[in-house]
Amino acid sequence: MTINQSRGTHVSRYLANLRIDRGLKPGQLASILQARNISKIGSLIRKFELTGEISLYWFNKLISELNPQKDVLQKCITQD
Repeated sequence: MTINQSRGTHVSRYLANLRIDRGLKPGQLASILQARNISKIGSLIRKFELTGEISLYWFNKLISELNPQKDVLQKCITQD
C-alpha cells in the first residue's frame, strides 16, 4: 500500500496522532513492533506520517499495535 501526498494522508495523520497520544516516539514504536533495525523502522514510521508512503507489512503492524477505532479509520480511508 502506497499513498502519496505532500503532507501525509488522513490515515497517516490519524495513526501519527494515536502514536503521539501514547507518548511514543517513532523509534519507541518501532521497538514495540519488534523491528530488527529500530532506527530504520522509526524513520520509516515518521516518513509514513509525513508522506503516507509505507509497505503493507508495516502498515498492518501499525494498525495492530495502535488499534485505531474502526469507524474513524474507515472515515479517514474514505477521505483519502
